[in-house]
Formats: sequence, structure tokens, C-alpha cells
Amino acid sequence: MGFIVNVRNCMRAPVTANTSSSYVIGTPVPMPNLRQIDMTFTSASGELYGDGKKVSAISKVTGATVKLDIDKLTSADKAFFGGHTLSNKGILSVKSSDVPTLCAIYVEAEHDDGGYEATWFLCGKAQPFNWSAQQSESNVTYSTPSLTFDFIPRTKDDEVIKQGDTDDESFTTTNQEAFRESPDI
Repeated sequence: MGFIVNVRNCMRAPVTANTSSSYVIGTPVPMPNLRQIDMTFTSASGELYGDGKKVSAISKVTGATVKLDIDKLTSADKAFFGGHTLSNKGILSVKSSDVPTLCAIYVEAEHDDGGYEATWFLCGKAQPFNWSAQQSESNVTYSTPSLTFDFIPRTKDDEVIKQGDTDDESFTTTNQEAFRESPDI
């Protein structure tokens, strides 16, 4: 059994169909140099009281918030996620009327034994990209952008993520390769 020591192989894909009968993604596009990923399920919860005591409590997954820190977002990545325009002269135009692209994100969390956990986040939209930079002084300081996504359950089956783990012997090499291309194998 392996333990997570690294993140790698981040990819993005447009969601081209998200209906009650169909979920389709486009070709995954690599996003190299993933530095960090933070995923938190969003939930709804409730408590029921009777006779002066708690008699039931439940929490249900309603979606997920995912934050990606990447060494360098390309202009094409920024345009893709934000629904922005990238001119043939390499100029990114960001408008207040731009609509974020519905997308899927794939990442692998590498294990210390050589295995990994592969995760597809299925139906999300990016919040506007963020970045900051600062002056180099006595040391060189790298500045990296971050993206935060809000993922909702997909319409077809209410799934938010799909995940495979090489510690599970049924997640074979064949299944790993197929899963890397599409969450629905």
C-alpha cells in the first residue's frame, strides 16, 4: 500500500454534453507542472431532534471545491477556463461578459511505492484565475497562479468525482490507461 507523496499529470477537458442521458468530454489536454491540489467536498447537513435529544443527523455531498496551483498557466488555459478570447497575436482578452467553460479535470496523486490515485472531477467551472508577483530582492521568489473550481454533480447520475487507486488490484494497467482518457470506462 502506498502513501501520497506527489501530484502529477493534470489535464483539462471540455464537457461537451451533460444531460440526463449523456455525459461527454472532449480530448484531454495536459496542464504540466501541477504544484498542489486541494479538494474539499461541499455538503448539506441537517439534524433532527425529538423528545429533547438528537435522533438523526446526516450530511450529503453536494459538490466539490478544487484549488489547483500550477507553475505556469498558459494563455490557452486561461482562455479555456474563463471563456476568454485569445487572439492569433497571443493577446488574451478578458471581458465581464465571458462565461466560464464547463470542464472536467484529471489529476494523479503519486504513491511512495510507485502507484497512484487517479481522479476525474466531472463538471466544474473555474472562478477567475488569480496570480500575484513580487520583486526579487536578496532571493529569487517564484510566483505561481492558482485556479479555484466549483464542481457540481453531473446531470446523468449525480456523480461529482470518479477515482481509481492502483492499490486496488482491479484497477489494472488497461483500466488505468482507459481511465486516463475518460472517466467512464
